[in-house]
Amino acid sequence: MREKAAGQKCEFHVEYKVNDRECGTLFVDGQNLNLALAGSGYVRVMEKKSENSLVSQWHAEYEAAAAEV
Repeated sequence: MREKAAGQKCEFHVEYKVNDRECGTLFVDGQNLNLALAGSGYVRVMEKKSENSLVSQWHAEYEAAAAEV
């Protein structure tokens, strides 16, 4: 993943904030890097605790990608 992002133009879209920490999605060349990380097993997808939980708009896709690993 580092090879994909190193030296490339990246876009970070903030989706929500927790205290002073910004959480969001990283895109490299139009590819959702968060989705690639979840699908490769390099990250654990946070469990959605309730309907009001702060999660990414792509959370369901992240869960599906992680389940395939």
